[in-house]
Amino acid sequence: MKINQLYFQFKLPDMFTLEHLHTLSLAHNAIRHLYDLHPNLLKTIQHLNLEDNNLAEIEAFDLQESTVLKTLDVKNNNISVVQDCAFCYTAIQRLDFSFNRMRSLNPQFISDVSLDLKRWYIILQRSPFFRT
Repeated sequence: MKINQLYFQFKLPDMFTLEHLHTLSLAHNAIRHLYDLHPNLLKTIQHLNLEDNNLAEIEAFDLQESTVLKTLDVKNNNISVVQDCAFCYTAIQRLDFSFNRMRSLNPQFISDVSLDLKRWYIILQRSPFFRT
């Protein structure tokens, strides 16, 4: 039986509805997609660490339930694409994309960031984007 089938057949454990969970580290796992994270788990998370996983892309609306998310650490993954509106519904202030495969930033992503540069802190250390 697949996990998606289990989700619909059984009540989710209380872990997925913790109202006071603000910091979550899922570093050093094999997470491939942000949508693999349960949306209820992301509703209260302010600081999310997904460093050293297998993420290749941050898709639009992956974090739409993360309206209070302020810090996202995705360093040491394989991210090469950040889709438009990937952070539209968040309160992101700090992003760490270090040691990924990003070669460019989407113009829409840049314009979203430039709306309020004072609230953004983006780290792209050791990404191909900055290599000469």
